[in-house]
Amino acid sequence: MRGVNTTDDIRRVLPEALISGANACSMNAVQSDSRRIQQGDIFVAIPGTLVDGHRFIDSAIAAGAAAVVCSHKPADASEFVSWIVVDDVPRANALLCAAAYGNPAEHIDVTGITGTNGKTTITWILEYLASELGYTSGVIGTTGYRWPGADREATHTTPDACVLQGLLAEMHAAGVTHAFCEFSSHALQQRRVDATRVTAAVFTNLSQDHLDYHADMEDYFQAKSRLFTDILGKGGCAIINIDSPWGQRLAHEIPEGRRVITLSTEGAKASLSVVNKRIGLNGSDITIRMSDGSERDMHVGLVGAYNLSNALQALAVGMSYGWDIEAMIAALSHDMAVPGRMEQVVGNAGISVFVDYAHTEDGLLNVLSTLRPLVDQRLICIMGCGGDRDADKRPKMGMAAAHYSDVTVITSDNPRTEDPEAIISMIIPGAQSAGRKVLDSFEAARNTDGYVVEVDRRIAIESTLQTVARPGDVVVIAGKGHEDYQIIGHTKHDFDDRKIAGAVLASMESDND
Repeated sequence: MRGVNTTDDIRRVLPEALISGANACSMNAVQSDSRRIQQGDIFVAIPGTLVDGHRFIDSAIAAGAAAVVCSHKPADASEFVSWIVVDDVPRANALLCAAAYGNPAEHIDVTGITGTNGKTTITWILEYLASELGYTSGVIGTTGYRWPGADREATHTTPDACVLQGLLAEMHAAGVTHAFCEFSSHALQQRRVDATRVTAAVFTNLSQDHLDYHADMEDYFQAKSRLFTDILGKGGCAIINIDSPWGQRLAHEIPEGRRVITLSTEGAKASLSVVNKRIGLNGSDITIRMSDGSERDMHVGLVGAYNLSNALQALAVGMSYGWDIEAMIAALSHDMAVPGRMEQVVGNAGISVFVDYAHTEDGLLNVLSTLRPLVDQRLICIMGCGGDRDADKRPKMGMAAAHYSDVTVITSDNPRTEDPEAIISMIIPGAQSAGRKVLDSFEAARNTDGYVVEVDRRIAIESTLQTVARPGDVVVIAGKGHEDYQIIGHTKHDFDDRKIAGAVLASMESDND
């Protein structure tokens, strides 16, 4: 560790802590998992959502912890360790982890991106823009942790505090100048990012998700808004999409001393506003009005109306850093393939197939409402809902899919420990409320609108493309996006919507040769 080696170092990092016990020195790492404790480590007893870390203090000491950070000192506290009592243990953990790695965010411009949808796409656009403009960047988010010379699988959208600080430290050592990070509501509420200096903060949107964790939408919003009210420092820039009441509200809650860039794709008065747009399957042509009243025409090489918002937010981040706006507009005109985000599966069967991560009602509405006016024939949606997650959104997602699709194929997503058929039974009422009737086979769906149920996702994809879809149709495979696995029970199985769809399209081309 660089910055936390003695009790005096802890006093410096946590000046309000009550410290007693042994005057420990030569501390090693900061750990919140007692199973990882090694001799000389600091154990942080974080109160978790399911298990309280205070239960494992004795185990941590037995394993060799030199100091314990906790909210209350046990009555039988050992005199051979240092006791650090704080009011906010998760925040203390974040501060200690950052100090342990030398506060790497002090040396990198960190962009924190939060919101229900769009976070991953914005990180990819920013990574692309940074490369085009000659900056060295890194990404921490749903699709992985990567920077030049490193590409790792993501364990969480936003990792725990020590992993996050370790990643930022590695980025700094590798010469990264800008880090683009997805900040989930869980991470924000659990204080994982509290010790991270954020230069630019982005709010994409807010719609129902994670209400299995958050008490209600207000609690969800409060978690997201912490990035702007508690973490974004003076001189930082808040980039806010105001095309929703949540964004409009947040724009008025930014503390003094922070810059604010607002944006709208609906023509509302904002720092960046889309005043004219033409959307197609190969991207969009738009006119944007700047805060000074000037206008610029640009092409966005991403499919979907909602991707205009993502592109504008990336553009605004670049502007906050002083990047050349004309160079960014030119770069955004190129075709950009964001994995699992309206990603087109190429084939010559006359069917347009898109794979998208849309796993919320709002996500489905964005994707399907964008494609609906662009479809020559029928719009077909394959969708499901994840198990062990917010169940209230299932009928809403079913209704969204059925409202915009001519044919909806209801199948499994990641059922996890739930019964897939039970999940589907909660989706079906939504499809029915949209006026869709059940069809008893894929053959029936070839010529009749309605919804089909197939629990096996592979069969659902194969049968939809081979039997239901006709030339001129557009098929959206929603829910899993970039994921190359399906979680059944507690086991991950190899499963990639893109590969399965690609193989089917290739076989259909061969059959037509």
